[in-house]
Amino acid sequence: MHLFAYVAVVLVLLFVNVTVTPKVWWFYWVALGWGAGVAAQGLCVFFRKRKTSAPSVPQQAEVKQVESQAQPTESKPPRKRAPRKPKPKA
Repeated sequence: MHLFAYVAVVLVLLFVNVTVTPKVWWFYWVALGWGAGVAAQGLCVFFRKRKTSAPSVPQQAEVKQVESQAQPTESKPPRKRAPRKPKPKA
């Protein structure tokens, strides 16, 4: 999606550059800066190494340790909100 937006905007800027200021080429600065960001995103999307690991099954000792560390939680009643004041009409 970002690549299509990049290409569309750069083409529009090229058209504007050619029609308004044909002697000064400035659109490529935008294309280079934004293109670096699009390229970095493409590298992250297509060449990122994913961490895949099998789900670990906890041992009995780990389960007992986790259960002993668990603290009982106190249930608090939900907080009551104050009623909103109506906005004064101007």
